[in-house]
Amino acid sequence: MTQATKPLRTCRVCGLQALTEDDLVKFAYNQPSAHERQNICKKCLQEDSKKRSLRTATDDPPGSTRCRACGRLLTVAESVARGIGPRCWAQGAR
Repeated sequence: MTQATKPLRTCRVCGLQALTEDDLVKFAYNQPSAHERQNICKKCLQEDSKKRSLRTATDDPPGSTRCRACGRLLTVAESVARGIGPRCWAQGAR
């Protein structure tokens, strides 16, 4: 009877498993983590990124503005006028 090997990485979205070092190529790179890979495959990460960018662009109220530095939704009139939110302004993003 053979012993089941524990996968090195498993995608948290689709369940894809990396059983060997060669399979890790299918997972997104992340140097500080174990095996230098994230626990999400490149395909799922790309799809999530597309969904996220579409959601932020279409869910904004009409006439709203986003921070030029970080992309957060601006609600205060002063921040809207300068195009940069208070956090980014405090950090020197001008």
